[in-house]
Amino acid sequence: MMEVLRKPTVVYFTASGHTQAAAKATAKALGADLERIEVVRPLPHSMFLLMIVGGFAALRKRVWAAKPASRRFSGNDLVILGTPVWAGRLNPVVRGWLQANPIPANVPYAAFATMGKTGAPDVLAEMAAIVGHAPITTMAISDADRRSGEDARLIERFVADIRRMKTDT
Repeated sequence: MMEVLRKPTVVYFTASGHTQAAAKATAKALGADLERIEVVRPLPHSMFLLMIVGGFAALRKRVWAAKPASRRFSGNDLVILGTPVWAGRLNPVVRGWLQANPIPANVPYAAFATMGKTGAPDVLAEMAAIVGHAPITTMAISDADRRSGEDARLIERFVADIRRMKTDT
């Protein structure tokens, strides 16, 4: 069978910059396009207020409208989704983006979550349920990982996993 090269695109939402840092490092290592998920309505400017309102919305599995993706994904794409964990749940902006921009079943994706301490397994499982199929690989980066520098090793491993799975043979 012919080898199919997949064009990677890293799609992410960030409020604090932690998810953006991981997204940029991943995109740079893969030579991938980078697309930030933008909200339709402005978010609170206070990080404290955003965490209260956003955490409540995440717990209630609310959807916050996100601007449409810059393009539709096809069978030759590889989507890498990045989200922060809010209150142990999927971020409402990413939930909204996923519902408005379905990833076709023939498009593989990888997923990562950034968080304070915990919550990534539940968030990644929720993401997979919305997408409708499992990711090819996942990554979780905690605040402790960022402080210790472990995040760089986690990103290297994530990128290596993606490279291994980037082609169909």
